[in-house]
Amino acid sequence: MTDAVAGGADRILTAHGPAPPSRTTAEPSDIPVTGTYPVPSSATRSSPLPHARGVQDPGPEGNPAEGETS
Repeated sequence: MTDAVAGGADRILTAHGPAPPSRTTAEPSDIPVTGTYPVPSSATRSSPLPHARGVQDPGPEGNPAEGETS
């Protein structure tokens, strides 16, 4: 974080929202901090179809297939 600020970053992106340490480090340099919430946009072997409610996780073999049918 401090290297990005010292290097003149235009914006700081943080995972799981704008974390307080990120804001504390970036604000004195007037660098905006944007919180991101990384979520896959389609099913992968390691995660099921995002935002699928009432659906059981089909497991590693079924996840890619679920992503193809939506």
